[in-house]
Amino acid sequence: MKITNFLALGICLLFGSCTMQKSTVQVNDKGTEWEWNKGTIVVKTPERPAGQESVIGLALPKMEVVRVGFVGLGMRGPGAVSRFTYIPGTQIVALCDYEKERAEKCQKYLKEASLPKAAVYSGDKGYEELCKRDDIDLVYIATDWLHHFPVAKCALENGKNVAIEVPSAMNLKECWELVDLSEKNRKHCMILENCCYDWFEMNTLNMAQHGVFGEVIRAQGAYIHNLAPFDSTSIYRADINSGLTKRQIKRIINIKRQLVVESRFSSKICIQKETVLPLGGFFHAVITYDT
Repeated sequence: MKITNFLALGICLLFGSCTMQKSTVQVNDKGTEWEWNKGTIVVKTPERPAGQESVIGLALPKMEVVRVGFVGLGMRGPGAVSRFTYIPGTQIVALCDYEKERAEKCQKYLKEASLPKAAVYSGDKGYEELCKRDDIDLVYIATDWLHHFPVAKCALENGKNVAIEVPSAMNLKECWELVDLSEKNRKHCMILENCCYDWFEMNTLNMAQHGVFGEVIRAQGAYIHNLAPFDSTSIYRADINSGLTKRQIKRIINIKRQLVVESRFSSKICIQKETVLPLGGFFHAVITYDT
């Protein structure tokens, strides 16, 4: 019996010493530092560089005209160009897309509004040329999401304000880099998300802040927006270099639609230039709370 108690005590001490050890900081494949803290994943917040200040409440000198350059004119971009032709005090200076014809096609919105033509940029690095112009105040980004960060980074590094369709970045490291660039250059970096200001979201936030749910211990969110209206092979086109037929692409889309992934991105895809490009949508949220 004494031997059994001794062994049990030894095991307890062994495991107890393990749990009492300080948590080890780990780094994921994207460079984000994190650690376990009492059963919770805690992500390390990087130190703000000396002399750098927050841009919350940042106000730039008044501009008589805001000069805008658009990058990404496939699905959402053209609508943005059209909307800006109705906004007084704006000037559309440049249009950019990987495919030159897409950028050229958006000139029609300027013509309809009796506005002068914009400069056109295209190709892999067309956005870099656009960002280097000295007559652009704002770069509006509506590319595929994998290019949101590199285009935004290039724009900020060249002293431009930035507006980015969601998501603004693909990992926390990129998020912090955008924050640093915005603070360092004293330029706005705005994510173009407005669903968080809908009545349901604002009402839920208000309820949480007033303790209606008690202590919120878990939240879950995912994009599950149905993009069936866009299931057209004319939109999800097959590039000749992809080696896929339109029928194969539509089959991929249909298979992908059946998957429910707990992610903030849609389960929709399109094929272009041998790349799988996810398309965004709306999200749902689940809140778990103590009763």
